[in-house]
Amino acid sequence: MNTALSKESMGIKRLDPDEIIVLGMMKNFDFERLSGLQVFERCKLNMEKFNSVSRLLWQRGDITGDVKDGCCESGCGTRCISYMKYDKVWKLRSQVTE
Repeated sequence: MNTALSKESMGIKRLDPDEIIVLGMMKNFDFERLSGLQVFERCKLNMEKFNSVSRLLWQRGDITGDVKDGCCESGCGTRCISYMKYDKVWKLRSQVTE
């Protein structure tokens, strides 16, 4: 009987390589307050893939808007005022202002 715990069973997210690209880039440039369009341009993914990945990250609450754009920064996903709006600032939820 295999008793080894998987990362998924311990609640650790398994990230797609494209998710790692988007999240890693956002972490490195978070101090610049990047808009969704700037995030897209720096990721170098095609628009279809970027839309797919960023939509998933928004829905999971990994990406949030900025309080200056009216966002509550609570990771509310599709309910966010900045959800998938390329002219708004996108932030990693782990780097929101407390």
